[in-house]
Amino acid sequence: MGKNTKIRIIFHFSFFILLFSFFFPRTSFCKRYVNLKIRVEEGVAGDSQSFELIDRRVVELELDKQTSTFQGNFSLYLTPSIPTHPLLNLRIELFTIGPDFQRQFMERVVGKDEIITLDPVRVKQGRVFKISLVPEVIEKEERKTLCEYSLTDPEGWYSDVSVRFEYHYLKNSLADYHWNMNKGYLEGEYKRLERYFNFQYTRKIDYDLCPC
Repeated sequence: MGKNTKIRIIFHFSFFILLFSFFFPRTSFCKRYVNLKIRVEEGVAGDSQSFELIDRRVVELELDKQTSTFQGNFSLYLTPSIPTHPLLNLRIELFTIGPDFQRQFMERVVGKDEIITLDPVRVKQGRVFKISLVPEVIEKEERKTLCEYSLTDPEGWYSDVSVRFEYHYLKNSLADYHWNMNKGYLEGEYKRLERYFNFQYTRKIDYDLCPC
């Protein structure tokens, strides 16, 4: 096999991969989230030496959506937004359970690694919770398949033929608009492979052009 022949085969194979990717479009994008570090300490009010860490966790928050978390005797309702990057706006609501009901509400605009400290939450016997929050904006790559067609509906599929292929595609999909262009390419590639490998195939090849 000559060098030029190898190059042509690699090129043809690469084009088939490209054609396959064209009809299976995927997109990737970065979406921002907030990793919120929550730290809860318990101790005696007025005695800073008595406080001990009782809970520490990281909660992932989605921008502009409320997320709730329950710790100790209280629930937090958290809604982050980004007014101007890299600043973060965090809406915080706290509710306690039990007979000594307490409620806190605040809205803070913070920068990177800035600590938000809530008012002490009364527990019992003079003890309180100290709650601190450290939000961090992160970006996560997400992949999404762009497909809004029903591939299982037999009435949505159409067929067309060329000399050696029978094409199947969905009406009004990208395959519907481009199958005629692909037909000429596939017929040309078939002829090259037929000559190179010296074979003949008498039946038409079923070729499904997926829309996504």
